Amino acid sequence: MNIKFNPPWLRYSYRQLFLTGLCFSLILSFLHHPLVVQSATINQAKITEILDSSQVYINGNQARIKAIARKGQRVSTRNARAQLSFNTGGVGRLAHNSVLTVGQCAHLRRGTLLVNGSVNGCTNSTTAGVRGTTYMLTVDETGHEEIQVLEGEVVLRKRVNPGIEDEKVIRGLGKKGSSVKTISSSIENELIAQEEELESHTVRLGAGEKVKIRPNGEVGKVQPLTAKEFEQLLTGKLFNDFTTQLPGIDNIKDSFQRLFPGVSFPLPLPLPNIPIIPQIPRLPF
Repeated sequence: MNIKFNPPWLRYSYRQLFLTGLCFSLILSFLHHPLVVQSATINQAKITEILDSSQVYINGNQARIKAIARKGQRVSTRNARAQLSFNTGGVGRLAHNSVLTVGQCAHLRRGTLLVNGSVNGCTNSTTAGVRGTTYMLTVDETGHEEIQVLEGEVVLRKRVNPGIEDEKVIRGLGKKGSSVKTISSSIENELIAQEEELESHTVRLGAGEKVKIRPNGEVGKVQPLTAKEFEQLLTGKLFNDFTTQLPGIDNIKDSFQRLFPGVSFPLPLPLPNIPIIPQIPRLPF
């Protein structure tokens, strides 16, 4: 008589138990070690709108609408505002007297940048990792920084290396008026390496929160935005006068109303597209 001590149904049960335990372990590992928010690599930024004057430049050369700034190139404004469309699908808006370098992140060196969508912003001291978020990044003339989150979540990381010095980028790009449009491969690789060297310590900001960062990289206490501060952002220079509304305006409204119930949202929302019904021609009798 052949006695089976390990029938097929028992082997199947063992496999099921093993797979269930493995899945449970992976879930626990993910909850204990959440993934760092990452966006797609920024390769270029297209200028889609210019306001107030024509003083928008790429590497010191005056730029027009549809001009493209590529990795390592710098977009700057004087007495003008500009809207940028990144290859990641995100949108950025620069205020007057702002300087931004296109790299692994949108590197704001001076001024104010409004970001909507999948665009990681950074400064000389900090990188802001996002996914589908709207936030404001400011760097003043003294090097003090501030990040204000309107909706979504931003994960701040302190940068180990502040990045390549300006003269290195300028040397790779050529002087003003030069026909050289792209940086050398060695400079580009150095830029990428600099952008990726980050510390593991993070600070998380949710919707309606802000934080200030000192020039030495010291991150201040996370504080809530007041209703007045939020309204001032929505009615300020990076929301007014642009011909196109931000793609995530509905999410911003939901965030505002959740944070400040009973307070009217200060911006008009775009009207839905209503199909036009063609008129039926009248008969001649």
